Amino acid sequence: MPRLIIGDETRRSRHPALVTELANELRASRRCGQPIIHEQRFPRTDVIRTTVIWDQWDGIEENERVDVILQAYEDAEGKAFRDRVMLAIGLTTPEARDAGLLPVQVTAAVRSSDPVSVEDCQQAMIDVGASTLESPKFPQLRFATIAEAEQCVKELVSRLPASQPLWIIATEGAQR
Repeated sequence: MPRLIIGDETRRSRHPALVTELANELRASRRCGQPIIHEQRFPRTDVIRTTVIWDQWDGIEENERVDVILQAYEDAEGKAFRDRVMLAIGLTTPEARDAGLLPVQVTAAVRSSDPVSVEDCQQAMIDVGASTLESPKFPQLRFATIAEAEQCVKELVSRLPASQPLWIIATEGAQR
């Protein structure tokens, strides 16, 4: 079989604004919200697998998502670090949920007698990065682990103090 080498150069992303935003997130790393960046490091081989869950991927082809991720890593961490990324995957929240990567969900159980409204809770969820791709009226906060969800609930309560008893963490077979 012939060996076809197209080029060794690093492709520049067609989405420079997303590269900048993701690179900034790699440098800063928020407590909660999007993008969710999961890195798995393999010490024996010194390589990295990264999954970036971000609703900004909606409408962007898979190969372009990879280009954005790799360029953002290079911008944030340098070329040597970027070269260690052997597998880069970009998924929207619904795609990641459907793939079983986000089995934990945070929701609010609001009663009419509660000091905050459903709308207050929904806005707080959106403010911390809930996905609205499937429905703007029903934001979804999804996580890989219960610990991540608990961290997000702390952030929600800090933004909406009267909401503490209303947040529910539901799992679909998730581990701590």
